[in-house]
Formats: sequence, structure tokens, C-alpha cells
Amino acid sequence: MPLPQYLPYARFLLDTDLSHTAKLLYTLLLDRATLSQKNNWVDERGFVYVIFPISSLSEAL
Repeated sequence: MPLPQYLPYARFLLDTDLSHTAKLLYTLLLDRATLSQKNNWVDERGFVYVIFPISSLSEAL
């Protein structure tokens, strides 16, 4: 049986004084950045870029 879909949750977030929404936002952006990195979406300086429209991000939150 395959595992259900999941989001990576950075361990350091457990010890931060951030709201639950901020932690979830970080997790969603980290997931998108990982996907961008796998697709080799980097600029000329080697920075990974993420396309995540505000409307889609607000729906995900």
C-alpha cells in the first residue's frame, strides 16, 4: 500500500515562536522549492525560483 501524500515539515519549526499559519506557509513554500529544484528551475546565479501565485497559496492555506 503506497504512503499518502505528505508535506516536508522542517524540524526547527517545532522550536520557533511562529504562528501555525507561518509554519504552514514555510512548509508549502519548501515543498514548492523542492519541486523547482528537481525541475532545475534556477536563475543565472543558481538561485531556485518558485512559481506559486498568491491565489493558489491562499487556497492551499
